[in-house]
Amino acid sequence: MLAFVLAIGMSFAFTSATEEGFYSIGYIELDGQWYEVNVDCQTTSDYKCEVQIMGETQPNSVHTQPDAASPFLESNTLTPKVITDPRL
Repeated sequence: MLAFVLAIGMSFAFTSATEEGFYSIGYIELDGQWYEVNVDCQTTSDYKCEVQIMGETQPNSVHTQPDAASPFLESNTLTPKVITDPRL
């Protein structure tokens, strides 16, 4: 019984063990509207995660929430990730 209780307790101990800055969904603002985007910005770093829509030249910073005051997602590179247009 004790092993069962410890196993359950340990499963909760590791739920928040992911590296800070790991996100798979972020938000970008385009034309005054917020769009959800799937990004691969998994490493904590000093760089802002940015995406570039295919065919466009301007990169967009990725936020954690659909709010300009929310923090940016982090990335391990300065190179924007190329994505399809979320408006389509």
